[in-house]
Amino acid sequence: MAGNATLGIDDDEEIAGEPATGTECAVQLAFRFGLGAGGGAGAGIGLADSVLRCQAECKDFPASVDFVSSHSTRGVAESTSAKESKMEHQIVSRDEWLAARKALLVEEKELTRARDRLSAKRRELPWVRIDKEYVFDTAEGRRTLADLFEGRSQLIVQHFMFGPDWEQGCVGCSFGADHADAAYQHLRHHDVTYVAIARAPIEKLETYRKRMGWRFNFASSYGSDFNYDFSVSFRREDMEKGKVWYNYAMIDPGSDELPGDSVFYKDEAGQVYHTYSEYGRGGEEALSAYMLLDVTPKGRNENGPMGWMKRHDEYEAAAPHSCHADNTDRQAPTAAADSIVL
Repeated sequence: MAGNATLGIDDDEEIAGEPATGTECAVQLAFRFGLGAGGGAGAGIGLADSVLRCQAECKDFPASVDFVSSHSTRGVAESTSAKESKMEHQIVSRDEWLAARKALLVEEKELTRARDRLSAKRRELPWVRIDKEYVFDTAEGRRTLADLFEGRSQLIVQHFMFGPDWEQGCVGCSFGADHADAAYQHLRHHDVTYVAIARAPIEKLETYRKRMGWRFNFASSYGSDFNYDFSVSFRREDMEKGKVWYNYAMIDPGSDELPGDSVFYKDEAGQVYHTYSEYGRGGEEALSAYMLLDVTPKGRNENGPMGWMKRHDEYEAAAPHSCHADNTDRQAPTAAADSIVL
């Protein structure tokens, strides 16, 4: 799910996306570190590193970006020097390690049980009946939302960031799609269909899907209200108001396309219900690459907005990361913020 994915509502939310210009880069940083709600000291350090990098690499990085007290540049120097020096860590005997590991295991089990309880509460949420007819363009022709289930009773939709005028999909959404595709053969044999929906024309989506080698289907919502109704795309008039509804709150969007996931159920009579939607870091647990990185000594090892991440076919040939890398063929969001206070 994506990754998708990600946004500035909760303290630790982040956006899955690919900054194309200095303005976009600042927008993504704001989302990435949950700014506007207080991101904490760690967020401030990571943010500062990223801002300095973008200021150096992006000639059009907005000069109006300022730090407020909760997100100062304090800690940038020590963060940078820590990256450049070799890792130092406490070394103990095997018995001491075992004692510490068993103590951590208690907390890990508590988290597992808490996750199980939360998952049960998620399934107990009330549903909303979908009476509006949504029609999408697919590789097989025009299809309704009910058709997208492909004979199964459960549907997961990745709200994939791929605007009508973009030439390729969002890097973060692609990262999430890689994970979903790996699970897809198991999902579809367990009464779950997975589909990515974006506003780009189906021809662009199919070309990109084939390039990435994904087996799940894409559907284009262009010309429909679907993306707008599920608060992942925003019309010009909404952007001009300065605030949009995303992740269950009014935020400064920065971009007219944002990520998320929605879940639907279809009963035996063919009636479709909306059961769940998540945004921001809501789908992070589906990103197994992050879960694997979390158990390594360096962890996620990222001080920038997914700066290490590339589309999976670009790692070998990709140039060193910059705010403009991989984005020369993409048009910037139609209403990027003129001024962002971090």
